[in-house]
Amino acid sequence: MNYLLRKLAKQVSEHVYLADDVALEYRNDKVFEGSISLEVQSVADLDPTQHVGGRAPEKEKEKLSSIIERMSEKFGVSLTESDRLSREQLVEDMLQNEDLKEKSVNNSMENFEFSFENMFMDFLIDRMTEKNFFMEMMENEEMRTYLMKDMVGEVYHKFKE
Repeated sequence: MNYLLRKLAKQVSEHVYLADDVALEYRNDKVFEGSISLEVQSVADLDPTQHVGGRAPEKEKEKLSSIIERMSEKFGVSLTESDRLSREQLVEDMLQNEDLKEKSVNNSMENFEFSFENMFMDFLIDRMTEKNFFMEMMENEEMRTYLMKDMVGEVYHKFKE
C-alpha cells in the first residue's frame, strides 16, 4: 500500500500512469484432485410448494359444462352440449398451432395474453360455418371477450405441460 501512495498524484492536475509501475501476478494452484460426479444415496420426494421456484398445486379445473352454463346465464343465450364441444374444438385448434405454442413457451402469462388476443379472432373465423357457436361469438363482442379471457389461461397452461 505504501508503494501505491508514492505513485498517486499529490495535486489534482498531475496525471498518474500506473501501468508501467504495477504488475499483476497470477497464481494457479491445484487445490483438488479426484472425481466430481454425484452419488445417488437415497430417493426423496420433494414438495414443490416448499421450495423456491415451486408452484402451488393448481386448483381443480372447473367443468366445461359449468363454464357454458355461466356464459348462458350471463349473456341470456341457450348454449348447448354441442357448443361445449365447439369450445373444446377451439382449444384443440389453438393447442395444435405451433406459433401460439412458441409464444406460450417463451413468454409470461401476461405477455402471452397479448398474442392470444391477436390470434383469437383468426381461430373463431376458421371455425365459422353456419349459425353456430362460433358465429354467435363473432356477433356478440362481449360474449367473445368473456370466452377469450376464460380460455387464455387454459391454453397457456396446457402448452406448459
